[in-house]
Amino acid sequence: MERGRLWILILWCATVSLAAAHLPLELWYSRPAARWTDALPVGNGRLGAMVFGGLPRERLQLNEATLWSGGPRDWNNPGAREVLPRVREALFAGDFVRATALCRKMQGPYNQSYQPLGNLWLTFPHAAYDTNSYRRSLDLDRAVATVQYRVGSVTFTREVFSSYPDQVIIVRVSADRPRQVHFTITADSPLRHQVAVEEGNVLVVRGRAPAHVDPNYLRSEQPIRYEDGPDAEGMRFEFRIRCIPEGGRSVPIQAALPSPTPTR
Repeated sequence: MERGRLWILILWCATVSLAAAHLPLELWYSRPAARWTDALPVGNGRLGAMVFGGLPRERLQLNEATLWSGGPRDWNNPGAREVLPRVREALFAGDFVRATALCRKMQGPYNQSYQPLGNLWLTFPHAAYDTNSYRRSLDLDRAVATVQYRVGSVTFTREVFSSYPDQVIIVRVSADRPRQVHFTITADSPLRHQVAVEEGNVLVVRGRAPAHVDPNYLRSEQPIRYEDGPDAEGMRFEFRIRCIPEGGRSVPIQAALPSPTPTR
């Protein structure tokens, strides 16, 4: 009997494992994201986007791994080597509270803040949509965020993913009926920036990061500081958006551009 029970248990576990292997690894929701923490992430290690899935306006909040406030500095703490033996002594003595306090004396100064790159906005002419058909999902196997919904008899689909070989974020907008895809593309950034349309109908956002940004746990009268002048600190950045229509066309509309934010 004991051997029979053991065999049944092993067979049941194997059956569950095989069934689980065929289940889709997917997160899905029946409404757009209301907050940043509700959006679905895609990324390739350097470029990232949070997909909100909004209607009639979609937002992709964009990030780039190297965009920080401030500039080059020597962030080393020369006194750290003198504190290290005392930290070890406290640890060997079991005095972890004192060791923790001493470790803080080994830390260097605050070394600036990671900055958001910008936002990509897609505005659709949908006055209303079937809320029961809305589905926002993230396929964890394929790393593709999808938004699907129905307007009248037409089903619209948006797919977002980030390619590592090509170093781009791709948004594919489609419909299950011809001549139904119409939308306006705009872009901006919470940092100082300017927006322009350049040759080839490429939307370009150029800007500059602050010279200094305090962490949120510091209280100061001016937590974000920009510098002016040709030698001003603050990383320059640029991102570009290109629309590639299939069976349609893209037209630059200057009136659709957000008001430029001067970099100086």
